[in-house]
This record gives sequence, C-alpha cells and structure tokens, in this order.
Amino acid sequence: MLDNLTEEEKIELEALLTKRRAIDLRHNFFEFFCEFWDVIIADDLHLNWHVEFLCNELQKIAEGVIRGDKENDDLLCNICPGTTKSTIISIMFPAWIWTRKPDCVILCNTISDRNATEFSQKFRDIIMSDKYRLFFPEVKVRHDSKAFMRIKNTHGGARRQYTTKSKITGDHGHIRIDDDPMAFQDARSDAESERCIEGYKAFSTREKKNAYVPYILFMQRLSAQDTCTYVFETKPTIKKIILPAWDNGKVYPEELKKNYVEGLLNPIHINKEFLERKKLTLGDLQYLAEYGQDCETSEGYMYHVQKVAEIEEKGVSIAVCDPADDGDCYLASVFAYVHNNKVWIKDIVYTKDSSEITVPRNVEKAMKYKPYSFFIEKDGLGNIYGKQVKTQYGLVVPFNAKGNKDDRIFSKANVISKHFVFLEQSPSMEYENAVNAVTSYKKVGQNKYKDIQDALTSLADIVVKQNLINIYT
Repeated sequence: MLDNLTEEEKIELEALLTKRRAIDLRHNFFEFFCEFWDVIIADDLHLNWHVEFLCNELQKIAEGVIRGDKENDDLLCNICPGTTKSTIISIMFPAWIWTRKPDCVILCNTISDRNATEFSQKFRDIIMSDKYRLFFPEVKVRHDSKAFMRIKNTHGGARRQYTTKSKITGDHGHIRIDDDPMAFQDARSDAESERCIEGYKAFSTREKKNAYVPYILFMQRLSAQDTCTYVFETKPTIKKIILPAWDNGKVYPEELKKNYVEGLLNPIHINKEFLERKKLTLGDLQYLAEYGQDCETSEGYMYHVQKVAEIEEKGVSIAVCDPADDGDCYLASVFAYVHNNKVWIKDIVYTKDSSEITVPRNVEKAMKYKPYSFFIEKDGLGNIYGKQVKTQYGLVVPFNAKGNKDDRIFSKANVISKHFVFLEQSPSMEYENAVNAVTSYKKVGQNKYKDIQDALTSLADIVVKQNLINIYT
C-alpha cells in the first residue's frame, strides 16, 4: 500500500506518524524512557517491573507541576544500586518534563562531582540528540548555555546540577531531585552526616514561591543519621517506597512484594550469586544498608536486633518513657508485651515534638495497649511529664535511671540483644527510625543520640528486676 504513495504523501505520512509518536512520548514517561534508552546507553534495554512502576510514580508528581497544583506531594524511594535509578530520575525525567513544560526549572543534587558531571552530560546528550529534536523541535537549548551543570532552553527552562557539599544558593526551581545525596561513609560519620544534612537544608529552600514544588529523594538507606532519617522527621507525610534487593521484610508498600520473583527485586541483574559477591566485597553492614535498605548491626555496633513478622498482644503489657530533656533530644516511649522470656516491642514513640503533642500520643497508646504500669523516668523534666500523663492514665510509675547513661546502656545491651524482639515491617517511621538508631549504635566512639537506647535499657532493667524475664536461661 505504501508503494502506491507519492514521495510527497510518504513525507506527509512520516510527519504524521512522528507527530503521533511525539504525543505518546509526551504523555507517557515510561514510553519516553524506553525510546531514549539507546541515546545514552550502549547496552540493550532489559526491563524489570520496577522501572515502569517508578516512571509512573514520577509522572504523577510531574503532572501536578505541569497543572500548577498547589498541593505538595513529595516522594522518597530507598532502592539498591544497579537499578537504573539515576538514569530514570536524574537524566531521563528532567528531559521528559521539558517536553510537557519547557519553562520548568529543575534542580538536581547528588553527592559527588563525578556523578554530577555524568548526569548532566547524559541529560544534554538526550536533549541535543537528533531523536529529541525530531520529536520535540520546540525545545531548543540556548546558544549561551554551554556549562553542563546549568543547562537552559529558550523557553526559560533550566536544569541545574548541585553537589551536596557545595554551596547551594541563588537558584529556585519548580521541582527538586535528590539522587544519592549521601555516601555510606558519610552516613557513618557524625561530622560528614551533619555536613550532608546541612546540604539538604540548603537545597530544601530552593523553590519557586507560591508554586507546587515537590521534593524527590532517591537513595539507599544508610544509617540512623542519614538524609532519609532527617527527611522523615521534617516531612512525616512524604510518600515512601522501599525496594530492597530481596524481600527481607522491608518492602514498602507491602503489595509490591507480589512483583518480587523468588524473593528478588530483579532476578536477572541482581541475582543471588551477584548478591553473595557484593556481601563479600562490601561487608555485612554496608551490604545490608545499600542492598537490603536495612541499617542492621555488625561488629563494632552495640546491639544485635531480633525481628519477627508479627507480635501477639499477649502476656504482660508494659510501657517505658524517656522524656526529652531539651529540644535536641528525642522523647522515646516503648510499648511492649512480655511472654516466653522475651520482650516483644509492639510500638514506639520516637520524636522531638513538644509535650503538648507527645503527652496525648502517649496516653492514646497507653489506652490502646493497657500496660499494667507506664514507667516514666523522672530525671530532669520527666517528673513534670509523668504527672501530665498520669492525669489521664493513672497507672504511671515514676523511676530514677541511676548511674552514668553510657554505663547503663552498655550493661544492658546484651539483655536487649538476647531477649528483645522487634517487628520486621515497621508500623511507623518513628518505629523504623528508632530501630535503625539502635542497630547503628556504636560500641566505641561518640553516639549523638542515646534516647531510644536509654528507654530500652530502662525497660530491660525493669523486666529483669520484676522477674518478668530470666536472663540466665
């Protein structure tokens, strides 16, 4: 049939097909990703289910920016290396957004100059490619836009690239993308962790006024003091996606487990043999963090944490609270059941919120779990705090945690490791942050926060003294 067309008709048909394909690509980020893969990647495209899933999640956010919505819908995704996440989030996604909103200013951040240069150059390769210009001829790079880190188009749009530890000032964007803003070594150093958090704080101010400015964070879960922890604290409603390399109880939302094949996220590229090699190369702690999205303990850390899928509400119900002494401390409350010579940690309140917020929350949970006694440490401000809780939940027992805090924590660490049990699937981000703080607590050196450890230590001391568990069996 095509043979019967004139050359002019063939040109018109080809132009029509190109126009239709451009419409498809504009309105489907996943299709765009597949179409432009070979522009920057030499290897054949082998798709795993998570690629389309993440593209669709990102498109939902972008649609809000394109519409000019006023609601802020942020996204945090913990995902292991080798999943094409940077190709999706830092390279393809900004290039696709310009096809729909060419005046969009996109701010991108990452940990290193090397990453920043690579991401920016590949983005430029896409938008300068013959294919991109064929489908989206209206998107033109400004002639004076030569720096990889600050690429602008003729519609006022820009993609600006930063690194976490550089100075982030002056620019404001419609969307902010954080791609691995912290390395594993940074997350294990108090000083470097603080420096990265300061970088996040600076990046979080770079938004257009009175606009829908979502924040997107893609990274591995590295420690209890990483960027994720800080983001969870400052953005408690952020949408969360957790995709470990294998189903270790951390997959979130839970319904995504059904996509795992034989318990693996991507059995073709990240199979069991690959993971075994990574475990030997990285060591347990880094392997569990980067590939398991799990801040588990290892040599040099105080606790070994036992986890189970479910905790039965039976036996003796008990609760302990370590109130915050000042604004830089956490209030830590632990609600548990004691049976079978184990202390089963059902729920945790772990926050820097004021007593106006935490007193009602503690009372609410006490009413729910009905501990036979709610033990509240009365040192410092604790006496006042305990009285506030007691007015609404009568079974409050004040107690003194005697001795040096570090010595107390060290003395009961073995009891907690042996007899305390936590949930695999955290019921809340506070629970998860508290458990991560426990598993990353160092035996030697400075630990910035000791609040959840102190609360667990008090609980261990109480259950031992009241013969609720036998530590000699």
